[in-house]
Amino acid sequence: GFSGLVYEVVWHRYLSNLLGSQAQAASLIIAVFLGGLSVGYGVFGIVSRKRSPRFLVACCGWIEVVIGIWALQFPIIFGAIWSAQVNAANPGSFFGDLFSCIMLIGLPTMLMGGTLPLLTQGLSRDLDDSAQFHARIYAVNTAGAFLGCVLAGFLIVPWLGLPMTVMSMGILNVAAGLLLVLLSRGLA
Repeated sequence: GFSGLVYEVVWHRYLSNLLGSQAQAASLIIAVFLGGLSVGYGVFGIVSRKRSPRFLVACCGWIEVVIGIWALQFPIIFGAIWSAQVNAANPGSFFGDLFSCIMLIGLPTMLMGGTLPLLTQGLSRDLDDSAQFHARIYAVNTAGAFLGCVLAGFLIVPWLGLPMTVMSMGILNVAAGLLLVLLSRGLA
């Protein structure tokens, strides 16, 4: 939750530079971010059925690693999209902006959306425990998201700048993902 909302703040600032800061661009960025989370939640909710806890927690770990690698490469990916957008025949079109948003934040937000169903299914004791366990994970995730949003907006981005902030969170995601992969080996 923490790194996810730091990413959202950073990506919003990056994409505002690319698309403009008008309401339509902001709405598009938020729609792609929340849409990606929703798609990931649905897809990985289905994938998590009838899988072993070891597989689910390891899968969540590898998802975190991929998100982290994406974040580490984000400034380069953004530069490529920026160049393509600047050289496009019709820069600033709605569909061009939508495509740019999806290319930049679609995959990582979809993967972020998959972490909660994987952890719920992988770590809850049984079906009766899953609802309470999911609520606890969601509460911790929401608290982390709040903290990440506040710290990113007021401290981290002003202190580190956009590229270093996104890459720092990438390192955090890679470390968390590798830790989950290691911890998954001890699950029954």
